Amino acid sequence: MSNSPERYQKVKSIFNRALDLPAEHRAVFLAQVCWNDDALRREVEALLHSDDQSTLFLDNSPVESVSKLFEAPEAPPPNRVGQYEIQRELGRGGMGAVYLASRADDQYRKQVAIKLVLRDRDNANVTERFLRERQILANLDHPNIAALLDGGATPDGLPYLVMEYVEGEAIDTYCDRNELDLLARLRLFLPVCAAVQHAHQNLVIHRDLKPNNILVKRDGTVKLLDFGIAKLLNPNSAQPLERTATGLRMMTPEFASPEQVRGDGVTTATDVYQLGVVLFNLLTGRHPYVFDDRAAVLQAMVTRDADKASQAVVRSDGSTETVAKLRHAHPKKLQASLEGDLDCILQRALDRNPTSRYASVAQFAEDIRRYLAGLPVIARKQSTPYVVAKFFQRNKTAAAFVAFLLIVPMIVVALAVNQAQRAIQNGELSVRAVERQLARAYETLGETQARVNTPDLPAALRSQQQALRLRQQLAEASPKDADLQKELVTNMNAVADLLQQTGDVAQADLLRAKAKAIRIP
Repeated sequence: MSNSPERYQKVKSIFNRALDLPAEHRAVFLAQVCWNDDALRREVEALLHSDDQSTLFLDNSPVESVSKLFEAPEAPPPNRVGQYEIQRELGRGGMGAVYLASRADDQYRKQVAIKLVLRDRDNANVTERFLRERQILANLDHPNIAALLDGGATPDGLPYLVMEYVEGEAIDTYCDRNELDLLARLRLFLPVCAAVQHAHQNLVIHRDLKPNNILVKRDGTVKLLDFGIAKLLNPNSAQPLERTATGLRMMTPEFASPEQVRGDGVTTATDVYQLGVVLFNLLTGRHPYVFDDRAAVLQAMVTRDADKASQAVVRSDGSTETVAKLRHAHPKKLQASLEGDLDCILQRALDRNPTSRYASVAQFAEDIRRYLAGLPVIARKQSTPYVVAKFFQRNKTAAAFVAFLLIVPMIVVALAVNQAQRAIQNGELSVRAVERQLARAYETLGETQARVNTPDLPAALRSQQQALRLRQQLAEASPKDADLQKELVTNMNAVADLLQQTGDVAQADLLRAKAKAIRIP
């Protein structure tokens, strides 16, 4: 152990912050802040062990008072808060507890959720965060965010929030219980994105997006909860929020972003990442990083890319069939559905580099909507084969018609040549009349290739040029045939138009000039 004052202060700081946490959370916290310094972690762990043995260290800093605080018997909840009567506890977290309550003054009957700072958590840091959450919620008004209804303080000074009571279940539980398929899960995820985007537009980063904070009511309405560790962005700066001791430990490790694990500043890209983890879980039933313990997961998050969803869904532990059944699919079909677009969407959202993720939650949601609509997604390279394949997938009837339009003219050309050859052999048709008929067939093919929903201009140009070569031969052989000369001029202008569309403007202008110079008898 280094004896430098800087090292001493670092160990002391981490030790004191670890003491603020329940014992079962300390290992995860140390894995976050000491992920690249095993010696530092061992030093802090030794001090924590000594503190458990009732030995005081580090100049008698607030170790004793904090340790005893957690050991003190918890005071019972109040029977009444303001105008609300407490009915039962719904849950608790780092700042306090949430209770089901109802109005007790007979003005109207309404069940609400009351979030109350616990007496043993009543310190400046907790109170500050609690009041910040109240201000944040007061500024948010969205149908998919649990609404703030009231707020105040108890007679002994404990702040509380009165919020919309959401009777629902976590989004992952809801999806599995109803065995929703991938498309239904994606559609249910879109309101979550809308709620987070609304928060971002109001300069709020949630920072703790996870299934337990996203409830779905019986009617399918999604509600985003718990802005307890949310942060306000500086409206005058695009820089990430500063790294703070509170920010380091206030997160759910499994759903944290790499920058949170490292203790770096957070931005709206942090919420994009966390939404990516939530969606990955909804679609695959897995975490993007699979390891035996939390510390290994946190280490992987900052050192390598997330697993592909189509690979993560296949496991040798025998659970793949169960995961597929809960998504109303056969295992192979589920894997095939995840391959391609959904893999790319999730990889984009889960990129370790915040600047390489979707630029906003709105863009993330837009890619999901594009996928649902059968359109090319932003996260995937827009190659011609990919774009054409997406067109055929979403326009099967139109695609069949396009194929018909492309194939029929080719058949006509082939039949025309075959019939003409027979007619010539039988002395029924001249070779020149064959060429004229064939030119018209090539012209028709070129027009079709240029007019379909996904035009193939190079192919159309080749077909029209083939027709033009035949017509030039016919016009030279019969210079006084006005119909042939008119057909030649029309054909030349058609080729010129295609040359211009494909970028050869000089040749297009030259060909138009030649067509204009032709004198029709």
